Amino acid sequence: LRRPDGRIVGARPLDTRFGCAALAAAAAVVVVAWESDVHPEFLQRLPAPPPAPPEADASIKVAPTPAPSAAPVERAAFDVGLGLAGSLAPSSTNGADPAWGGLLIASWLPTPRPVGVRLAAQAGSERQLALSSGDVRWRRVTVALGAQYRITWRDGQWLADVHADAVGSWVSTRGVGFATNRSDSAPEPGAGAGIRLAMRRGMVVPWLDLAGSGSFRRQVVFEAPSMTSAVLPRLETTLALGVSIFIGRR
Repeated sequence: LRRPDGRIVGARPLDTRFGCAALAAAAAVVVVAWESDVHPEFLQRLPAPPPAPPEADASIKVAPTPAPSAAPVERAAFDVGLGLAGSLAPSSTNGADPAWGGLLIASWLPTPRPVGVRLAAQAGSERQLALSSGDVRWRRVTVALGAQYRITWRDGQWLADVHADAVGSWVSTRGVGFATNRSDSAPEPGAGAGIRLAMRRGMVVPWLDLAGSGSFRRQVVFEAPSMTSAVLPRLETTLALGVSIFIGRR
């Protein structure tokens, strides 16, 4: 409380843990209690005013105290990239049936924790499965969605993404060399897992991804009228080499 000439008459500290509205109300109550003449029994004896401070030297300048810098906020991490993939689908008829293709990977870690989401899409070249009168050409296009756990070391310059996925595939087949060639396609649910190793020096990051997947559905191809049949491979292993653009924390 100050006098008209600016000198302090009385002061009372308030606990700053409360909000602005609560502090304003408390200050108003204190001032009203000091100046109240309605109930003299509640008047408080104000302390004697402190002595006037000495005249400050105009040549002395006080520098303002810098505000403490805020702690850095951990950002989310996102990356998307393309790779060249080679896959093997072992079968009892053709052995390890290879195929070449492309792999698209995107991952997102929404919080500072190393757990995130991974999305991948892969398409490969046709494979060949022999029957008695001709060949069956087949192809698998796969989309995988799952969880990812990121492990980093050497200050984030190296990282490993371990992932487990739900896999959905679309398998297409066509006959070649038969008296009547037919084609067909069908969905194929499955599951997969793998690991991706990457070396991060900047935004563009090279990586190597090793993954395996298995189908829950048995797919059979056959020829008529002999009814000779073969089962399409249900397991597939993929090794991909690619690059991604990384955005966000290390």
